[in-house]
Amino acid sequence: MTIYHLIRHGESEANEKRADRICGRSSETPLTEKGHQQARLLGTWCVEQGIHFDRICTSKAVRAVQTAQGVCDAMQIAPENIVLVDDIEEKDQGEWTGAVRANIYTPEMLWIMNNSEGHFLPPGGESDRQAGMRLFQKLTQEIVPKTQGSQHVAIVSHGNVIRCMLHYFVGFPVTHGNTPLNTSITSLEYTPDLPTQFRVLTYNQAEHLGKGSS
Repeated sequence: MTIYHLIRHGESEANEKRADRICGRSSETPLTEKGHQQARLLGTWCVEQGIHFDRICTSKAVRAVQTAQGVCDAMQIAPENIVLVDDIEEKDQGEWTGAVRANIYTPEMLWIMNNSEGHFLPPGGESDRQAGMRLFQKLTQEIVPKTQGSQHVAIVSHGNVIRCMLHYFVGFPVTHGNTPLNTSITSLEYTPDLPTQFRVLTYNQAEHLGKGSS
């Protein structure tokens, strides 16, 4: 049995200083000191739970790579076990990237988005369904085949794209207001007999964040 642990990156400078903005991918944004601490706490918590990652796959975004490195340091996992993976980056917000949230997410726009069943496209960006499918395909077509026989595999990615994949392709409803927390773990058991191929074991687990990161 292989368990895939979807981890949202730690707090980034964009999360802290530009919380009123739509971040999108912004791949060069680093972690804050709090974000580094969150990653170390997560690694320590995993050790306490008896979890050892046979492989850590990560988005190429700086904040995701730094999170993976912090987790590995705390777990004493050699850095060569970190694998940079294409196509697991955050949802592309297109022309909305960097815009003030309040100016974009008006009540009218939110109604349109919430009633689109995931098909709404921000200008020049991708829909929730497109983002979720991208992560789901990478997981099922590349990561799973390469990691069968492993017990625990970490995938350090981003909140929105994790939410989109779970909601539309794993059959686990997640609302916009319940996006995974920074460094939370969502654990999936690979179950090929299921139509969705995965069974959700935990969602947005973040016990470690109560150990000094707040």
